[in-house]
Amino acid sequence: MSIYDLIISEEIVAYWELLTQEREPYMGEELFPDDKKLGLDLKWLKGSNGLPVVLKASAFDVAAIPRPRIGFEKLSAQMPFFKESKYIDEELRQELNKVIESNNQAYIDAVVNRIFNDEMDLLEGAAAQRERMRMMALTTGTIVMEGNGQLYEYDYQMPENHKATVTKSWSDPTATIMEDIRKGIQQIVDDTGVTPERATCSSKVFGYFRINNEIKASIMVLTDGAGFISDAKIKQYIADELGLQIVVNDKRYKDETGTAQRYVADDVFVMFPSGQLGNTWFGTTPEESDLMTGSVANVAIIDTGVAVTTIQKADPVTVETKVTMICLPDFPTADQVYILGCNRVGEESNMAMVTAKRGQHVVKVSKHSYETLFRDKGYRIVGEEEAKPEVDMIDTGEFEEEAGEVHEVETIPISEMNKEQLAEYAKEHNIDTSGARNVREARQIIQKAIREAKM
Repeated sequence: MSIYDLIISEEIVAYWELLTQEREPYMGEELFPDDKKLGLDLKWLKGSNGLPVVLKASAFDVAAIPRPRIGFEKLSAQMPFFKESKYIDEELRQELNKVIESNNQAYIDAVVNRIFNDEMDLLEGAAAQRERMRMMALTTGTIVMEGNGQLYEYDYQMPENHKATVTKSWSDPTATIMEDIRKGIQQIVDDTGVTPERATCSSKVFGYFRINNEIKASIMVLTDGAGFISDAKIKQYIADELGLQIVVNDKRYKDETGTAQRYVADDVFVMFPSGQLGNTWFGTTPEESDLMTGSVANVAIIDTGVAVTTIQKADPVTVETKVTMICLPDFPTADQVYILGCNRVGEESNMAMVTAKRGQHVVKVSKHSYETLFRDKGYRIVGEEEAKPEVDMIDTGEFEEEAGEVHEVETIPISEMNKEQLAEYAKEHNIDTSGARNVREARQIIQKAIREAKM
């Protein structure tokens, strides 16, 4: 027996499945259940609203007039790729070799479990990444990520009037919390015909309900002043008055920099309809498509589309465990969601543009991108602008075929720029794209130049 016999992908997957039976499910797993497709491209139809359109009148004995499929648009994006690995270090490998020679099964199991617990970090990270994307989409309408020189920014085109701020911060006991929520519900009903039935927020935001004068007074009247105003009473009051079931979500994760972040921010109250909101889609990783049938590595699939690969290394003698994932949630019901910034009094939405600076380097990005990406990297806001018109996330196509209005290029992700925007950006930053045959190659040249210059 050797370490190669013990540390294999199937055993790691079996251990993970055992652990997940005891783990409380993520909220996003219910709202965006897993599904799988081939390739990297993700396409879906997004409905602009759910209101019925009346049937047109007609004369007798005439052909029916075909109704166009209005109110829907096709969105597409390339799903991001995630990959990390771990090795068994020299010390642990020597310890494992010793226990294998001892034939003490209890000792062997203890050391192997120690190794497996270490490997679980990768699978926990994959699960956290999926939940981060799902909840970021739900609570902001966008996804922004950065790692290994890759910047991903996806815009689900949530209507701007479905992202609101309040006239008085909810932390003020005199705030009009109930009226703010009613306005949001009515906005969704007016625009889509769908009534929000669920909501989520952090415990900090839920605490504002507890101190709110109007809510406290109403509950005291309904209960004849009896007893303590508990969280259960508040939730029941909101359910009775507004038809909303509130889920408090305080779960956290660590981002790529090791900074603790919340899945649901401390300053938002998000309302959405019942049922499934979308899917969490998995693509086929290179490991699954190319290594599962070979002898080079050992590959097992977990959580619908996460590939766990163990590879024998001869020098040094060890085992590498690699976890890979191609994943992105779709969000066809984005129009039916309402995001209320309950502490952002009179502020622009997170889609407003800001200019941020670190040393001599200046970027112009969305406020959301700044808050989730650039602030922790030392950038500071030096200017703000009105929100720009939404940028269509549908991209790709030949360099010669893309055209359209040229927006201020610093406000648009490189991955979403058309021919003219790329040319303008390259000119401003002295990047030579003359060798590019199409849009994709131009983007690659610019992205490479940015990475090399550490812009």
